[in-house]
Formats: sequence, C-alpha cells, structure tokens
Amino acid sequence: MRMGGRMGNDRVKVQNLKVMRIIADKNLIVVSGSIPGAKNSFVVLEK
Repeated sequence: MRMGGRMGNDRVKVQNLKVMRIIADKNLIVVSGSIPGAKNSFVVLEK
C-alpha cells in the first residue's frame, strides 16, 4: 500500500523578498514577505 512520506527536512528557497529595515544594535533584519518554516527556526539569507 502506498503511503505518504516524510517532508520535514527540505530546504526551500524563496526569491524576491524585500529587506525593509536592518536594526544593527539588535542584530535584526526585517523582511517583507512570506518565509516558509516553523516558528523560531533558522533562516539563511543569500545574495
């Protein structure tokens, strides 16, 4: 019998997000758009 598989460890790349603000003293980058993933997870930014 075919069953659903595990889909929890995939990397997803999202393009065309806008950087709205950089707060240097708190090490924050504010991004406008939808970012996939769970809450409190790591996000990797690439050029």
